[in-house]
Amino acid sequence: MEKITLRGFLICFLFNLLLSQNIFSQCPSIPNTTQYFCDSQDPTIASLTAVDTGDGVQWYATASSTIPLNSDTALIDGMTYFADNNTGTCGARESVEVIIYGEPQGVSYQGFCITSSSQVLPTIADLFAVGENLLWYDAEIGGNVLSESTTLTDGQLYYVSQTPSGTGCETTRFSVLVSLFLVTEAPVGDSEQYFCGSSSNPPTVADILASGTNNWYSSLTASTPLNNATPLIDGATYYGTEVNAPCESDNRLAVTVTVYDENIAGDDTTLELCESDLANIGTIDLFSELNGNPDSNGVWTGDLPVSGNIVDATSMSGNNTYSFTYTVQNSTSCPEDSAIVTIVVSPTINSGENGVASFCILDAGEDLINYLGGSPDTGGTWSPALASGTGFFDPSQDSSGTYTYTVLGSGGCDASSATVDVTVFNLPQAAVFTGVQDVCANNSSFDLYSLLDGSEDITGTWLDNSNATITNPIDASSLTLGAHSFTYEVSNFCGVTSTAVTINVIQGPSSGTFTGIVDFCNPSTNLDLFTLLDGSQDSGGIWTNQSGVSVSESIDLSTLSVGTYSYSYTVTSTACDSVATEVTFTISSTDSSGVFTGSQDVCSTTSAFDLFSLLDGSESVNGTWLDSSNNTITNPIDVNTLALGTQTYTYQVNNSCGSSSTTVNFEVLEGFSSGTAINDVSYCASTGTIDLFDLLANEDTGGIWTDASNNTVASEIDITSLTAGTYNYTYKVSSASCGDNATTVTFEISEELSSGVFTGIQN
Repeated sequence: MEKITLRGFLICFLFNLLLSQNIFSQCPSIPNTTQYFCDSQDPTIASLTAVDTGDGVQWYATASSTIPLNSDTALIDGMTYFADNNTGTCGARESVEVIIYGEPQGVSYQGFCITSSSQVLPTIADLFAVGENLLWYDAEIGGNVLSESTTLTDGQLYYVSQTPSGTGCETTRFSVLVSLFLVTEAPVGDSEQYFCGSSSNPPTVADILASGTNNWYSSLTASTPLNNATPLIDGATYYGTEVNAPCESDNRLAVTVTVYDENIAGDDTTLELCESDLANIGTIDLFSELNGNPDSNGVWTGDLPVSGNIVDATSMSGNNTYSFTYTVQNSTSCPEDSAIVTIVVSPTINSGENGVASFCILDAGEDLINYLGGSPDTGGTWSPALASGTGFFDPSQDSSGTYTYTVLGSGGCDASSATVDVTVFNLPQAAVFTGVQDVCANNSSFDLYSLLDGSEDITGTWLDNSNATITNPIDASSLTLGAHSFTYEVSNFCGVTSTAVTINVIQGPSSGTFTGIVDFCNPSTNLDLFTLLDGSQDSGGIWTNQSGVSVSESIDLSTLSVGTYSYSYTVTSTACDSVATEVTFTISSTDSSGVFTGSQDVCSTTSAFDLFSLLDGSESVNGTWLDSSNNTITNPIDVNTLALGTQTYTYQVNNSCGSSSTTVNFEVLEGFSSGTAINDVSYCASTGTIDLFDLLANEDTGGIWTDASNNTVASEIDITSLTAGTYNYTYKVSSASCGDNATTVTFEISEELSSGVFTGIQN
């Protein structure tokens, strides 16, 4: 095997490296990486420049494309193109950016304002265009180059090109049309102009008159013209220029406007009145009848005299129409305006006056209009409708009731109505007597109608045997025993009829009279219920209890509990209704004062001790508490006022059956008081040390103080370090027999006020 030396290896490596870097390729180079052209040159790929190093030049659209561009391909402004050799093997391609200059930029239409024939006319130098090394021509292609002093001609087209620095080429040309406008110094018109302020078509800036076409301004120096639709303001001055677009005169015509209020007479209206109302109306204010918002200084003319705005309504009559015209003429700048008030007076509607009609059912009938008072108008209608379909009332077909006659209103008159109250009477009926009845003498309300068969009219009258009118029902207890006769008489529009009846008054039973409630206290004997009656009762009756159960007249009271009891004594009769009397009595017992449940220990600091807590709860609540001196006291009691040791009290109850009492006692043990807090205390932190005992009253000594976190503290505390706010501390005293007693005190730390610190004298 041949041995490879280090030198040979390096030679091979460098050779391959040169091959990979295309050292042996003949690639073009581009000295100018940005190349400039003018649009007039119509540059193509062939216009690009690169140095051919021997293997030709091909141009590509991208650094990696494989298809070269044709030489006649038009260049694109701002595009980057890439150069390679004919075989496309250069690897990394050099690039060139293309910039193509076009025609200058400018305004294609340029106008100039000429205010007089003596004014120096604009020149080429006055035209506007943006570009480098501009040249103006009189033709789009070819033509003559124009100097800056060349005078411009109205309606002439001018053309401008540019030659960008460093290109050596001239672009295509941009055209500018020139117009010269002649404008006057100011428009001509009246300096004071007058207008009518119509609400429907108010005057605007467009209505101001001046020569030519105008712009109007709110002031002599305003730069923004007013919109033509801007409403004119009375007394304002407007400033106008003459406009020959795009030119406008420098001077302005001042016009002061006066805007008169339009003449407003209001809107036509029609007033409908009724002749019957004219007297009450008296006068009519025509102005108040106008619709809209009329001016108040108009003039009235019409069919009747008008004083101011007032016309006399009493001079009008029914079935007539009156016309009144209101004319307003405030200013000749506004047309006069008028409105008409028409008053239509209708004749009074008369339905007559209310009436009453009575018919017997056998009568032939009549037209109800004959029963109306006054002079009713004909042609009205009746409600409800009559069987005849007209106003004729037939008692055999129409019923009793109220019938309303209505005449419809017209014009200013309301409808009018009147009524007729109609009563149709049937033939009177006194009914048939059904036979004699026995009536108990104790019946205080006997209905005589029960003697009739029910066919009677209820409008009749009862008469006694003396033919005197009596009231039904009757009181039989006022009559003697035996037969009594009565007559029922009925009369109406159709006539009179009567029926005679008879009753037989008989003696009735008696259950006696209750003599009054009796109270039995702790009874142990029997009660004879008859002792509760007055003795007028009949024998043979029965006693019943509250449940209706029959009982003996002898009641064992010892079996009854405390309460109220009722019993009834009932006596029956074959001819009369049963009668009953109720008696009532009560059972009472002595009230309980309860049972003492044993002595209790009570602290001397207790302010409200309930003595009832020493009883078993069986006591009556309406008793009285007495102290050891037999004085009445109020419960609960304040133990603070009592001495230490045993205290004795008595509870006493009294009622109609006697009295009951129970004696109780309790032991008063010594307790300690934590005192009463003093509220609404405030300190400044600068106070320093405070004593918490100053915030209590009537406290016992020997207790301890704790803060809001339940930490024990001394009664004297330093508040210098405390911030503004509310602070709570609790004082607690303890007793072996009565437990703990605590009181919380509260105080406020107020924020310190500062007047600042003097920093020294200043010059």
